[in-house]
Amino acid sequence: GERLLLPLLRIDFPEIVDLNFPIETIFHGCALLSVRTSAGSGRDLLHSLWQSRFFRSSRLLVLVDEGVDVQDPAQVYWQAVNRVDPERDVVVEAARIGIDATRVPLDGRVVGDIETELRVIRRWPEYGFE
Repeated sequence: GERLLLPLLRIDFPEIVDLNFPIETIFHGCALLSVRTSAGSGRDLLHSLWQSRFFRSSRLLVLVDEGVDVQDPAQVYWQAVNRVDPERDVVVEAARIGIDATRVPLDGRVVGDIETELRVIRRWPEYGFE
């Protein structure tokens, strides 16, 4: 089904790379979308998608970067859990939830705080690494 919908969606939303409607959430209109976005535009895209006829009744939309395989929900869930700041990236509107998990650190790494980094450096020999 979604394979047929994808070309139609790209007419209005060319930034959409891929789409998955997980069977476990099909009756709630959950959609996992990989997209090409610029910094901060994921939130705007969520609002636009909810205005479209395809996602008007979707209760959960999750946006991830184009390199994430939305056909593998585990990849999407990892992104949503590890790369989302709930205050900045979760949108709740009219009994719908949107998660913008498109923000990736510039070098592609998950970045920790300096205190944790220093603790790891001090204890590095204990971990058995040279």
